[in-house]
Amino acid sequence: MDLSRLRGVARNPAASPAVLLNLLERWPVEAADALRGRAELPGVVQEAMRRHPERRVRSFLAMHRGVDPVIRAGLLDDPEESVRVNAIGSPKQRPLDDETVSRLLDRVFTGSFPTGLMTEAEVRSEMWFGIADCWRIARVHPNPKVRAWVGWTVREADDPLLSDPDSGVRAAAEKGFADAHRARQPEELPERVSRATSWILQQPLSRALVERVLERGEPEELRWVARNATTPPDAVTVLLSHPDAEVRAGVAERNDLTGEQLLRLVEDPAVEVRTTVSVHPGLSEEQRAGIDIDASWPVYDRSNAEAPVVWARSVNPLLRRRAAGNPGLPADMMLALADDPDPGVRLMIADCHAETAPAELLLRCYLEHDGRGRDWLREHPRFPGGGLARFADHADPAVRKLVALDPEAAPELIARLLADADPGVRKVMAACPRLPRERIVALLDDPALGEIAAANPALPVECMR
Repeated sequence: MDLSRLRGVARNPAASPAVLLNLLERWPVEAADALRGRAELPGVVQEAMRRHPERRVRSFLAMHRGVDPVIRAGLLDDPEESVRVNAIGSPKQRPLDDETVSRLLDRVFTGSFPTGLMTEAEVRSEMWFGIADCWRIARVHPNPKVRAWVGWTVREADDPLLSDPDSGVRAAAEKGFADAHRARQPEELPERVSRATSWILQQPLSRALVERVLERGEPEELRWVARNATTPPDAVTVLLSHPDAEVRAGVAERNDLTGEQLLRLVEDPAVEVRTTVSVHPGLSEEQRAGIDIDASWPVYDRSNAEAPVVWARSVNPLLRRRAAGNPGLPADMMLALADDPDPGVRLMIADCHAETAPAELLLRCYLEHDGRGRDWLREHPRFPGGGLARFADHADPAVRKLVALDPEAAPELIARLLADADPGVRKVMAACPRLPRERIVALLDDPALGEIAAANPALPVECMR
């Protein structure tokens, strides 16, 4: 069996459950691995994989993004450890119900979730990062050991864990609360800059630690200290004049800057500093209008999903981009920003308002946003299909790919683009269901396009079989 053909048929959306079961019966491991490329798995196929004697088949099912949560919950009791651990899953999968997660937590903390290849701590880590609601469920778990496990997350003085009826939970919560609010000391700073450095320097800082960082003069450390809200005002003044522009940009992110400090940063010789301070809440719109910024900075700013709607009218395109990311943006403002002069604003509207963004905006963004990272626009559910055949001879190969989306594109045109100079265009055309069937079948023997042809939903059923 040509494995490329197997992989293609396995992810072919038109492949019947019978075809998929046949693949599993004849090439179980290879087929199960290939089935991970499907968005959905038919229920009968999931059941066959769940009952399969081969451990790897059950593991592949446990990791599938479309696995039924009930089936995945059953795999948590699998006799093989690798299957059980994989069934813990990831946040991208459909969530397990609260009762299942609660039972799993109890099993792990009472030692009834057998481990061998992994330590109990590693299994807990898998749960923490793999189950989206693990933290929420653990906080109210009947087992005090589980509640104590999340004591380190306590940040607020009124957190219920601080008044938990169990003394061990209270102690863990008190320790977590105290650790979150204590000032870090110089001896806690790593000798060399590492991942731990950034974490330490984002916590409350003692004056002694700030002085140590100033003395060491490491720009990467100084950038974190410049942003930290607990850095003393006199140290902020020192950093405001630092020769490293990124350190000064870190200062520009602070909310406690004086009017005089803001004016200094607005006139900073480095564009990255001026751009950073241009969105500061202490500036007026009139002041923002006079700042020379670099509007080509990265478009996405996920930290402002609830950005004030008023920013939609700002003179600063960076603030308008943030407003465009607000899911509660009124329809009239959304439409106004869809025609904003800044391409970054328009792109944010296209991304964050998937159900209401004008179809013509999506095409406009795709045509304007040259380079990587725009394929998601082509796959957008509201992306227009009509009239795209006109791009068959466009200079940009990414634009030529759009021809495959046009329901009116002639099959002969799709076939012609199979000979395109760009391999990406050839692959998109090979996947197009409007490609003449005889060409799809002929491509099965093509080393580069055989797998894609096997995944084409217009491939005749007899060929799949």
